Amino acid sequence: MQLPIPISALLALWLNAWIKGSITTTDARNALETLTHQYLDLPTEALYAIALPDRVIVNRHLALAARPDGSWDYRAIENSVGLPDPAYARRHFLETLEAATETLAKLDLVGMRDDIDEALNQLEDMHLPAISGRDSESLNNAVRTLVVARLAKTHASSMSSPSHDKSRMAILNSVDQVCLDVIFAIASTA
Repeated sequence: MQLPIPISALLALWLNAWIKGSITTTDARNALETLTHQYLDLPTEALYAIALPDRVIVNRHLALAARPDGSWDYRAIENSVGLPDPAYARRHFLETLEAATETLAKLDLVGMRDDIDEALNQLEDMHLPAISGRDSESLNNAVRTLVVARLAKTHASSMSSPSHDKSRMAILNSVDQVCLDVIFAIASTA
């Protein structure tokens, strides 16, 4: 199973670990090469790594960005993106999860528990740089919830009505987005 964490978030996690001195230059280069399937130099003036869906901003004038063919390269940019707030992302995640749980419980859904268990067990093999306890816990919760939400979108169905299916999809899309928000926030600040 491919990890549900976007490549840009994984790149930011590894780049931030390197910038902070938590991993060696060799480890950072190996991680970038493994994730992008190509050799990439490390940015010489990296101040931070802010993860966005299709790029990683490494300073005010440079981003590591995905090309349409799937390869990655550094591009000159003018950056005005600020660091995301992990505390806000965590709070929004918990609020959305609480509302989703309450609503989904009322919809009488059936699904495939074995698929969810298998997917969650495969997450045990995630290889990420070491990050602080709270960030690690938040990232783990967001990734696990994202896996469940995405499987629920494809496997679960309402026993009673198409309108319940529409509600289910809207809720699961919302959960999917807040999970990604947490993943990007943690990847950008860890």
